[in-house]
Amino acid sequence: MSTFLKSKQLYEASMLVYQRERQYLEENKEQMTSDSSYALASISKL
Repeated sequence: MSTFLKSKQLYEASMLVYQRERQYLEENKEQMTSDSSYALASISKL
């Protein structure tokens, strides 16, 4: 049971990060250069 809870917590945490990252990109896309979007894409794959 504890393994299930840990994996659920990891899933919820990763979804929160994903949603925040998308929100940040939406708010700041005018300020970004082509290089910064590539760097963010590389970081998000980690």
